[in-house]
Amino acid sequence: MSVVSSCSESGWDTQDDRWDDWEDGEMDTPMKCLFCSQTFNSSAILFRHAKQAHGFDFLKVRADHELDFYQCMRLVNYIRTKEINDPDPANGATPSFAVDGTEAFLSDDAYLKPTLAEDALLYALDELDLDDSISVASSCTGRSDGAAAAETLKERELMGRIKELEQQLTMREREVRS
Repeated sequence: MSVVSSCSESGWDTQDDRWDDWEDGEMDTPMKCLFCSQTFNSSAILFRHAKQAHGFDFLKVRADHELDFYQCMRLVNYIRTKEINDPDPANGATPSFAVDGTEAFLSDDAYLKPTLAEDALLYALDELDLDDSISVASSCTGRSDGAAAAETLKERELMGRIKELEQQLTMREREVRS
């Protein structure tokens, strides 16, 4: 059902306020590597590159030290602010970087401020939490054949649909009030 309404005095058209044509552009934005200037279209590929090219396994550090979303954000921003971002031009090597989970920056709110404007990797950190729910669903059901992942994917789709419907309801409530 599409509501088409025009109000010539104000130029307002409810068709322009629909959410169904809105697209999430976060994943279209390339994500810059933590240690070099290469960019990637997915956090999984970026983290694989960081592990292989720079010897830093972000996902392992995150799991080993049970870092939450905010600690992961601090870690990304901390790395981005340090000189380790610039490989040694003489040999192309990245200075070593390790995390033991006790670093002060992991609780320093100053590192919640993005180092890079519109850092797509920070947005992608939410995906890591969603990926954890796939792992939890898989371990709880004892299924690792993809069925648990499919259930979680369906849950994400349904949650997205719920959010979309809630936004539409809010718009309709505003229309009724005005």
